[in-house]
Amino acid sequence: MRDEDFPAWKQHEPLFRAALGDLNRHALSAPALAQHLSDALAEAALFPPEKAARKHVPQITLFAYLCAPGAGSARGLITATEFLSIVFLFNDYWPETGKFMLEGKASESDDHRLEFVRSWLKKIERDYGARSGRFLEAFRRWHRSLGVEQALLAQPGHPTLEEYVDKLCGRYQWVATPTYMDLWELVEGIAVPEEKREVTEPLKELAVELSYLANDIGSIDQDGERKNYVRLMALQSGRVTDLDAAIEATARVYREKAAEFVTKARDLENGSPCKAYADLVAQIANGNVRVTAFLAEHASFGRYAPTVRSALDGLLAGSMLAVA
Repeated sequence: MRDEDFPAWKQHEPLFRAALGDLNRHALSAPALAQHLSDALAEAALFPPEKAARKHVPQITLFAYLCAPGAGSARGLITATEFLSIVFLFNDYWPETGKFMLEGKASESDDHRLEFVRSWLKKIERDYGARSGRFLEAFRRWHRSLGVEQALLAQPGHPTLEEYVDKLCGRYQWVATPTYMDLWELVEGIAVPEEKREVTEPLKELAVELSYLANDIGSIDQDGERKNYVRLMALQSGRVTDLDAAIEATARVYREKAAEFVTKARDLENGSPCKAYADLVAQIANGNVRVTAFLAEHASFGRYAPTVRSALDGLLAGSMLAVA
């Protein structure tokens, strides 16, 4: 099909082409994915139509297409966009959706958005059976952590750095990347034996940390006074107003963690489930920093834009994870 057959793609074509490069690297082309997502969001009515077209279709398409394993399946890409739609739903409408589910009242509501989430989780369980258990538990853990995030943000002086980097209830979970990784592992059928999780979990942890460190650098202007890793680093250093130095310090932490990942993954056997898993989480981390750098490059100029762009360019140039 021609690009003209995908109006959702045409609406953002210059942005898509600049960000994605190869539009056919996966089993589903980028134009086809953008159109599928646009149609699905219109049918589900999760967001106001204008907002979905302007914000959600381009951002979700970019993230799903760049943060997918090499030659990602069509089913994987579509399922990833569905999950990312739920991420935006909880982020944009937490009191009406996420909080409501957290309080166990979802079954009492006739909100069609909650029904979408319930039906999607049931479909995952139905399609993948017992194998879905790991992902479904990760989804519940992520969702619970969002309640913790909101509670911390309501308290002056929180989150602290310790609370922020907590792997069970902190930014590690809020970013949704570990859940996203578990979803791709499930859909692509990567069968890591349980006795090998001690090998793959440290790689996953590093890749998730890389994701939120890049995001926190890229969003420092948009976040305002909201605490993220960069602002907490500045607070810890005693130089609260010197965010340029904190951005550079965060970039150093990123580079150190990227180097640690490469060292741990270097000796994995080609063709093994552990190597396939390492490549998966590396691709997600790499795709995330590409999306973050691209969006920062095209965002409105803020006070810290030059430092942000310099830091992200440096990560792109020297801290990408090797992928087979």
